[in-house]
Amino acid sequence: MTNCLLALAIALVVSGCSSFNFGRVGKDVAAPSTEYSILVLGVSPSDYTLTIFPGQMKDGKFNQDQLKSAAISGPPIDGFVVAQVPAGQTLALLRTYRVNKDGTNIVGSLVGAWGAASTMVFEVPQGKVLHMGDVRYQPVGKRVQVEFGKNFEAAKAYIDSQYPALRGRLEPGTFELVPTTVPCTTTTTVPIYIRR
Repeated sequence: MTNCLLALAIALVVSGCSSFNFGRVGKDVAAPSTEYSILVLGVSPSDYTLTIFPGQMKDGKFNQDQLKSAAISGPPIDGFVVAQVPAGQTLALLRTYRVNKDGTNIVGSLVGAWGAASTMVFEVPQGKVLHMGDVRYQPVGKRVQVEFGKNFEAAKAYIDSQYPALRGRLEPGTFELVPTTVPCTTTTTVPIYIRR
């Protein structure tokens, strides 16, 4: 039983702190059923990977669901992250890492939405293909400036040219910028258990 709990704890920690491709879809994806929606996010520059988690809004803040792994995670392809996620969720962009060309995280590059920082939060409706917005990262000294915006026309041109089953279906989505209840941290520790 202890080994199962340790494996679960490691899986949860790793799933929240990696550049695995959760939720991402290929260019052969079918139009979504009512159980899912396909979300499109513009990301620049291309060496940043997004990690978006489910949770709930409470008292004007986003509360991450600690028992669920990332709903969307991975670097952009051609400037966009395209992912299929279950409908009915509230999601927030909580972590971003810079990645090497091989997709591994660059140590010390974590950018997180914690403390007083606001981040992109959105609801996932049923059966839609939505451009949720764009995020741009700009290093400024030892900090990273994060800009949120919308370039729907660029997202529409990309989806129409690259995803045949989604052509003509992309609609503008909405997001809010709200603070989170995620505590401020300066380091990320991943425990590794070695059986002796």
